[in-house]
Amino acid sequence: MKKNDILLIVAALVLAAGVFIWFKIGQDKGTPAWAIVSVDGMDIARYPLDEDKVYTLNPHEGQKNVLEIKDGFVQIVESDCSDHICEYQGKISKNGELIVCLPHGLIVTVESNEQSTNDSVVK
Repeated sequence: MKKNDILLIVAALVLAAGVFIWFKIGQDKGTPAWAIVSVDGMDIARYPLDEDKVYTLNPHEGQKNVLEIKDGFVQIVESDCSDHICEYQGKISKNGELIVCLPHGLIVTVESNEQSTNDSVVK
């Protein structure tokens, strides 16, 4: 390798590191995100994802879902529905992601000002 080759490689690495740092610093860390809870298509609650809390939801009489918000993520940690698929869907935090409890008609959607990577989500 010649001296110019080494300089070119070093310059490319410095440029790549600079671009990486620029994008990391440029991200908006103050973008508010919300967990929107709806039952049978009607919004019933809106919870901020920046406050760690546990909410007990009663979509209909005799039904129970426990919603946990922790570290900027939301998930259903307990449900008395017949299939428990909503519990297995895990944590969500990105704009447009959702958790569905079909037996209870419950949907939890994350909403923020960030551009969704899933443009097919209907709001």
